[in-house]
Amino acid sequence: MHSEFACYRCEAVVTPAVHADTGGLCRNCQKSIPKRVELRDLIACMRGNDKRYRGVYFDQYSKFKPPVEALPVLREAVLQDDNYLVRCAAISLQKLKSKAQPAIDDLLNAAANVDEMGLPQNYPQCLTALVAIDKSHPELIPLIRRFKHLDNWVPISASLKALATIGTTDAVELLREIHACWYPKMDKTQRRVADKLLSEATA
Repeated sequence: MHSEFACYRCEAVVTPAVHADTGGLCRNCQKSIPKRVELRDLIACMRGNDKRYRGVYFDQYSKFKPPVEALPVLREAVLQDDNYLVRCAAISLQKLKSKAQPAIDDLLNAAANVDEMGLPQNYPQCLTALVAIDKSHPELIPLIRRFKHLDNWVPISASLKALATIGTTDAVELLREIHACWYPKMDKTQRRVADKLLSEATA
C-alpha cells in the first residue's frame, strides 16, 4: 500500500505521484491559482515535476512586493530555461531593490542569455531589476552597450531608462549614442519618451 499525502492548501488526500508533480498540492488546488500567491506556492512549483503552472504562479506573485525570504526561490527561477518564468522572477526581484543584491550575478546572466536568433529575451526585465538593485554596478553599462544594436523599442526603451537612472557621464554618453542611432526610426510617442529621458539625464 502506497503512503498518501495531504494537500497543504485544502488538506485533501493526494497520491505520491500527484504530490511529486505538484510539490504538495492536489490537482484542483494546483489549477486554481489564488489571487494572492504565497511563497509556499512558488516553492511547491519549483519543487514539483509539473512545470505547466510555474509561469502563471510567478506572474501572479510578481504583482505584489515579495518578502526578502522569497529571494532564494526567485533566484532559482531566474536561472531556469523558461523566459516567461525568468521575466516574472526579475519583476519580483526588482521590487526587493537593494535587498536582492545576491541575485545580481543571476540577473546579469539571464539578461545576457540569447536565444537561437541571438536575441536576449529577458534583457529588459532583468536590466530594469539590476538598476533597481544597484544602479552603480560596473557591469551595467557594458551589458547595455552589448545590446545597443537591438532595433526593437522594448529593449531600446529599457536601455534608455536604465542609462538615465544610472546618470554617470559614461551612461549619459551611451544614452546619447543610442538616442541618436534609433531616433530616426522611432514613432512620435517613442521620440517623446526618448527626448524626455535624454533631457532628464542631461539636466
